[in-house]
Amino acid sequence: MKSWFSNSGLSANSFMQEIKDYMGYILDLRKELGHRPLIMSGAGAVIINKDNRILLQKRADNGFWGLPAGSMELGESFEACARREVMEETGIPW
Repeated sequence: MKSWFSNSGLSANSFMQEIKDYMGYILDLRKELGHRPLIMSGAGAVIINKDNRILLQKRADNGFWGLPAGSMELGESFEACARREVMEETGIPW
């Protein structure tokens, strides 16, 4: 499977900087809110092939199987979030 940054034209360094910037935003929120519940928007996609099989991926954080999905970035639409997450996590352009 190809990595997201190789499909997007980003260098590995640019990709890592984007991740750090995004995580910085989440960490800043956590500093203000502590452990209080935080509602975050996200999106995902159900990808079905011609044989009616659903694409699942094994999560790196907990080993469970799930759909490609993730948190929405600032200013991003639900559709753009789902498209980005599919590309990041599967390498499939949508």
